Amino acid sequence: MSDSRNSNYGPTAICCAECRRSKIKCDRTVPCQGCVRRGCSHLCPNGTMPTAKGIKALTLQAQKSAQELKAAQARIKALEGALKAATNGAHPLLQVHEAQSMKPSATAAKPDYEELYEGRSHEATEMMGALLLGADGRARHLGESATSASLLTLIHTSGHGHGFDPRDTACFGMSSEIIDLYNAYPMGIADCAYETDHFTDFLPPRDRALELVDLYYAKFAIQHLPIPRSDLMKSFIDPIYQGNEVGSACAIHPHKLAVMFIVLASGTLRDNPAFASTLAHQYYVLSRASLSFRPITQEANTATVQAVYMHIWFLIMTTFDKTSEEQWLLKGICVTVAQIIGLQRDGAGWNMDEDEIQRRRILFWEIYVYDAWSSIGMGRPPSINLEYTDCRYPMDYDPSVVLTDTAELGFHAWKSRFAVSCLTPILHYFQGVKKASYAELLELDKKIRQRTPDHLMAPTNVSQNSRSWSPDPSKAIQQCTIIYVVESNLLYIHRKYFAQAIREEPLDPLKHKYGPSVMASYRGAYRIICGLRDLYAVHPEVTSKHKFSWASLFSACVVFAALIIGSPGSSVACEAFPYMERAVLFFKMVRSEEASSQSALSMLQRLLKRSQDAYTAFHSDSPRDSVLPNGLATEPDELAILGGRKSIITLRSASHAPAVQTANPPGHSDSYQPKDALDYDVLAGTVAPPPPAKPMQNGSEIGEMSAFFMNNVGHQEVPAFHMPTFEHELREQFIDTATYMDTSALDPTIWPPDEGGFMSQGEDVAWTMFAAQLLP
Repeated sequence: MSDSRNSNYGPTAICCAECRRSKIKCDRTVPCQGCVRRGCSHLCPNGTMPTAKGIKALTLQAQKSAQELKAAQARIKALEGALKAATNGAHPLLQVHEAQSMKPSATAAKPDYEELYEGRSHEATEMMGALLLGADGRARHLGESATSASLLTLIHTSGHGHGFDPRDTACFGMSSEIIDLYNAYPMGIADCAYETDHFTDFLPPRDRALELVDLYYAKFAIQHLPIPRSDLMKSFIDPIYQGNEVGSACAIHPHKLAVMFIVLASGTLRDNPAFASTLAHQYYVLSRASLSFRPITQEANTATVQAVYMHIWFLIMTTFDKTSEEQWLLKGICVTVAQIIGLQRDGAGWNMDEDEIQRRRILFWEIYVYDAWSSIGMGRPPSINLEYTDCRYPMDYDPSVVLTDTAELGFHAWKSRFAVSCLTPILHYFQGVKKASYAELLELDKKIRQRTPDHLMAPTNVSQNSRSWSPDPSKAIQQCTIIYVVESNLLYIHRKYFAQAIREEPLDPLKHKYGPSVMASYRGAYRIICGLRDLYAVHPEVTSKHKFSWASLFSACVVFAALIIGSPGSSVACEAFPYMERAVLFFKMVRSEEASSQSALSMLQRLLKRSQDAYTAFHSDSPRDSVLPNGLATEPDELAILGGRKSIITLRSASHAPAVQTANPPGHSDSYQPKDALDYDVLAGTVAPPPPAKPMQNGSEIGEMSAFFMNNVGHQEVPAFHMPTFEHELREQFIDTATYMDTSALDPTIWPPDEGGFMSQGEDVAWTMFAAQLLP
């Protein structure tokens, strides 16, 4: 078609009708580029689009057109592939298509990203999370998916607790050179004049080093495994000691020496508690100093990434930084260095040897799993996007063979696949600017409840005698990890709809349109509490030290507290009430002497007090027929924050006590002043009959669970906690834990092996194909 206007259309116009209506510049071609970008080239030059308010209609039409175009292109590509296979590429239509594809289209439409972004950004206002603001301009943000334990740090912003801090004495007895290197972490010192001989004196004898390596793999590296034991022995232990009892720090690269020291630090952390923490932090100082010996900007290698990643896990396990911001910053450095050395690309493409290929694959997927997990826990965007990687899954170093002689995935192989198939869609759900529908959330719920290898399944019912907690404490922790990973993520994705159902239907939230979210939240909290209690009965020592399990228990108690306070007369609240009391008592029994758990325990006791007040007020023997929480009364700000509601928290410079503003529906207003318990107003005149409350037992008794979900696990005494006294000589002390085989009566319907997906069908197929390509 000619660029000039045809005389049949009338007098020549300066611009087309649609450009005149939209008041934009027209290039005077037919069709003009403005109409092409808008998807209305068929109307140019005299037609116009219907008038719409704003750009929402245009955005929806553009999105629909883009989806249709993408589907048509995929269909054409499939047909061309079939035609090429049938004719060996000799069909004339294929040749014509190739010739046309070589010519650039003058009218090729480009997506209007600015309009699409504007249309999406207006939908993101309710998915903001909590923001902490300080008087000096500092800020800290935790998103909608942040864990309740992370959100607690926005309320309790005081120090790291009372008692001895081993970091204060970690540098004692070390030379000024090592301290300078330690302070230069993580970037390092360029043109360092120091010698690695400074580190040789700190290497333990070979036998002691092997003991700490055993502790590292047996008690520390349970949920993460950046270096298989065989690789550690071959690439680190043997070169350092070379068969001798005394090692040399000059035998390996300083970054490899950093890996060696952090393995020793992590193993020592699980050794004799009389001196373990101080010695472990001394090894940690040496590891950081070794890494700084060569700047990461010039000599980054696989060991560099391994060391930084293992530093993150050491900080996680020591729990002195409650906010986890240091780990978050180190994670960004770890991912950046991994990209510098190309871990996102599969090593097989460069014809590397098999050991190096597996080493790079293991490390990349460990980083990705932690990146996805920590991003969900902090409510922040991830650092790694799988669209830009082709790294395949590593070899499974821990396959389990079942009775049918067929191998099942080990825990570390399972977690990589779970991250791709489940954590990635969860990140898309929370971090995607476009708001997802409730139907998409239910599909995501089904995807998370995917099947788990049989040998990693925890006992779910007393009748299932084939399942039990593993006698190996490490394997049992992995079983429990699967429970809290799955159920905690279900709590987070249902959190917003759970709160809305309670707020709008307090008498019976199960009747609300979001009732499935209420039941999913209740069941998830129930499974976390019962699973941890059952595991503690079998392996009390390792369970008491497992930080993530207790953080999940805290989240479960927050769900129960929200249910009891917001809907004290509902059937699920009546079932949750005794669980709440026993769970808080259980937490106090095990973690009351841990300095890192004091904030969580204090908050649980406050929530329990408010839950008891609300429950008692509703079911009291007053002359009123019954009571109902007053929707217009002041809501609990603490509970709102811990429940993930959009909030602004302002720190006061004098006392550092947080003042909170939460985003509530119309008619609600919040004003927060920290105190022991907030008053809970109730109204009379409702007709909900109060079910009978179940009396609680005194003492440290966990008690029997209700008939709502059967449970009959016996009481286990909690061992006394003794404060450590420091010693000068190292001793290894292994505590043999007696195996207590028990089964739990967790409801089997809580975790059905449903199939499904959060994404659309096309995206689900694409993810499946992508995951299949990652297999070696």
